[in-house]
Formats: sequence, structure tokens, C-alpha cells
Amino acid sequence: MSLDIFVMTLIEDEDGRQLRFDRSVVEQAFASFALDQETDDWQLMNPDGEIVFAMVSVDLDPTITGFSIDRPPAMPTFWDAVYEVLRQTPTVVVWPGRDPSYCVAQRDYTGLVPEDYMKTFGAPVVATCGADILAAVEASV
Repeated sequence: MSLDIFVMTLIEDEDGRQLRFDRSVVEQAFASFALDQETDDWQLMNPDGEIVFAMVSVDLDPTITGFSIDRPPAMPTFWDAVYEVLRQTPTVVVWPGRDPSYCVAQRDYTGLVPEDYMKTFGAPVVATCGADILAAVEASV
């Protein structure tokens, strides 16, 4: 896919800063197919061990507000990893496309997605697995 996707928190803490979550959640979700996790840019491998043309960019801090993926691959393990991050953190995945162009893993996204965001972009797609996220992205681009 020739686009960027972003996994991020949309909510703020009591001090008005974007809510943070543990980077280790992302590391664990991508552990089986991401290279160079000790850096801030990871290359990905397909199930055959070949490098795919995609790049995950994640800050080196132990707590982060999100991360981005340039040219996300269509491989199921990638989308399952994105789903695992969404499932375990207060995050959404967003991408450029027709609305809705963002997705959550929790059914109850009250408080996860600000009201003004929903007014602008509509209600999010609710995923129950990685394939749901891929389908939502493909349907809106």
C-alpha cells in the first residue's frame, strides 16, 4: 500500500498532553517480524524472512503517544500486530482516505475518541481483528 498510517492517542491527560502508553506493547506486537527494534525505524520481514518495503517509525522513549508506518504491507501478521496495539492501548489507527478513515479495537470508544473528532470524521470503524483494519483501509482509499 502506498500510504502512511498512524497509530496514536487522540485523548489528553489532565495536563492537556497527549496520553502516553508503553513502547513495549508495540515491540511485543511486532517482535516476530520487525528488525532493529532498538532503533526508531524498523524494517519488516514477510513470513519467508524477506525484507518488505515498509518502515515502522517509533520513538525511542519508554512511553510514546503513537507511531507511524510508511507503506504498510498487506501481510496478515502486520495487521494483527496493529490490532494488538489498538486492543492493549488507548489508541486509534488513522490513514488518509474517505471517512471514516480511522479505526479502534474497543467497542466502547467513549472517551477514546473526542467528540469533535467524531463530528468531523464520523464514528470509527470498530475492528475485531487485523483483517478488519485492512478491509477498512482498503474500502476508504
